[in-house]
Amino acid sequence: MKARPRQAVGYIRVSTTRQADSGHSPETQADMIARHCEASGWVLGATERDVGKTGRTARNRPGLDAAIAQVCREEGVLVVASLTRLSRSVKDACQILARLHDCKADLAVISGGMDTTTISGRLLFQIMAAIAEFESDQIGERVRDAQAYMLQKNGTDRTDHSPQALRWSTESESPIFGSKNGWKPCGTFILASRKAVVGIQLSHAPSTANQFQLSPA
Repeated sequence: MKARPRQAVGYIRVSTTRQADSGHSPETQADMIARHCEASGWVLGATERDVGKTGRTARNRPGLDAAIAQVCREEGVLVVASLTRLSRSVKDACQILARLHDCKADLAVISGGMDTTTISGRLLFQIMAAIAEFESDQIGERVRDAQAYMLQKNGTDRTDHSPQALRWSTESESPIFGSKNGWKPCGTFILASRKAVVGIQLSHAPSTANQFQLSPA
């Protein structure tokens, strides 16, 4: 009697628009998954996806939850294009693997040829998961270094042109606007950024000095 083909469920994740437009696009991942299942003799059912979701945590990823639930029902194989698409956390990756094995399911990671149906595949999975977390930590460290450099150079770690300060000028004649409509302004709010300075005239001063202070978000 011919054995029933193993059921497979694909999972796709992209966290940024840049990834979606590059080699990690959903279409590229879907093609890799379909080809791998065909070559392995598995029947590919649904392919779940998470778009705009980080790989640093397994939480708040409905596509991953749906893929795991389905592959567990089928006692099949969860197929992903690469380990980073599944998780960038050793803890989460190992927890996902434990959930799969508890329900007699397996994991196949195409890039690297890893298949947890074998002992060597399970060992390789744990090694690669550790490498993925190390790489993710390196990215975070580079971002923090860049922010520290911007803070030292420009006094802020922001790279946009959002307003940086709002102050009250007590000069009776605004250097930005003259008197209008027959009344003389008592002062001007100066909204300053690296791009421009904007003045807003009022006919009376604010009640407290801190009433209109703003801070960058």
